[in-house]
Amino acid sequence: MSDSNTGNTEIEKTAVLSFDSFDGGGPSYDVEIENESVAVCKQTHYYLNPDHDQMCGSGYEVNISFTGLKPGKTKAIVRCRSSIADNFDAVYDITVDDDLKINLARVELAGLR
Repeated sequence: MSDSNTGNTEIEKTAVLSFDSFDGGGPSYDVEIENESVAVCKQTHYYLNPDHDQMCGSGYEVNISFTGLKPGKTKAIVRCRSSIADNFDAVYDITVDDDLKINLARVELAGLR
């Protein structure tokens, strides 16, 4: 964010979606961006328990970070799939402004079986 009081001109150029999952059947997340010249994403996950490798079915957080590449609009579909949990597709509008700040707005959520 730009802060005129400190002279800091760093601009936030990412937006993050977070989802929960767990080892042994928890949902996996796949992302499709309609126009990857406007924005791209990177997926990472973080275990909630430091002893996760000693546990069966340890939970973790999936973070999907979107980065704006050029001004414009596009859509992203996040597909959640699991053999034992509910499946869904979430559709997001992505808007990237002239400063490459990115905004995500969920427009649709469809439950699947």
